Amino acid sequence: MRNKSIFILLLLAGCSTARQGAIQNDKAALGESAYRIWLENGHQGSAADFLAWLKTPAVSAAQASPVPPPGESIELSGYTSITSLGCKADGSTDCGRILSNYIAAQPVNAIINLFIPAGKFYFGSTLTIEDRMVNLRGAGRGVAIIYVAEGVHGIFINRRKGIMSDYTMEKFSLVAYGKKKPGFSGIRMWQRGVLRDLEIQGFSGYGVHIDGYLGGKEDNHDASFSKVYDCFIAACGADGILIDGKDGNACITQNCDIRNNGGWGLRESSFLGGSHYGNMFHANAKGAYTIDHGTAMVLIAGGYTEGDQPPSLITRSTTVLHPGQHFAGIKYKD
Repeated sequence: MRNKSIFILLLLAGCSTARQGAIQNDKAALGESAYRIWLENGHQGSAADFLAWLKTPAVSAAQASPVPPPGESIELSGYTSITSLGCKADGSTDCGRILSNYIAAQPVNAIINLFIPAGKFYFGSTLTIEDRMVNLRGAGRGVAIIYVAEGVHGIFINRRKGIMSDYTMEKFSLVAYGKKKPGFSGIRMWQRGVLRDLEIQGFSGYGVHIDGYLGGKEDNHDASFSKVYDCFIAACGADGILIDGKDGNACITQNCDIRNNGGWGLRESSFLGGSHYGNMFHANAKGAYTIDHGTAMVLIAGGYTEGDQPPSLITRSTTVLHPGQHFAGIKYKD
């Protein structure tokens, strides 16, 4: 109990009772109770110490845990605000270019923590991250919003010569201005990472493309063990999420809302497969999900598919299916 006013009221009540003669000892019962409660709450000292503590200025809850005014954010410790790097929430400053240049100027394998405050920012060019581990965190989905110009990807993460490392992107919205130019995706992951609590909308290509392409020494996209949690992915021209390639294995999606996309909600096309839990699919043009690689062992657990889309398409031999409510139905290739 840290509210000193409660202790003071107890003391006053005790003193008042004592004056009325109801308690005829040296210490008012309620005043003594306040001192005892003070000790029980972790304090140490005599009654005199207790009285001295009461005289010190109290700290209000608002002072102890400040709440930002509307439209502002408390920045995270250890993170650099993108506004301190020159980004502006004015709808015209190309923050994608600013951040790409800043990241490229850091040493290979550097760990970079960036914070997106509340506001509407603009990417006139793709935010490109290569051979650095960039953690990008916003003030909240629908609060920290990035609008992306038509004809560019939102974010592209690649690894050519850097070490394998996880990165996290979370708590912001990524919204495309248009999708007349085909083939541009919200986030292209050519390196293992974690997406959490994002909104991705309106891209002409995929919402999220996890690409584990296995090429030469300078072109290995090892995206295995990537994870997509609690994301809202909608209105993209192709699949909501595509997981692809020989090194796009053992990826996990969980609790995502995937809807109104022009392809599948989820297309699992990795070499060895992954696991997908509790996702919701609604009104995707080709269907809720499909497994289209013959060797992929895939787990689909729980989830919900609305009936306003074609049936999901899977193989019996390579899919472990523990469905939830699948009103769209399921078809088997074999």
